[in-house]
Amino acid sequence: MSTPTSSHAYGIGMIALIIGMSATVV
Repeated sequence: MSTPTSSHAYGIGMIALIIGMSATVV
C-alpha cells in the first residue's frame, strides 16, 4: 500500500476522475 506505484496510480486515478467530471459538466 506504501509503494510508489500505488501512490502514482492513485494520483492518476484522481486526476482522471476530475477531468471526467469536468468533461461531464461541460
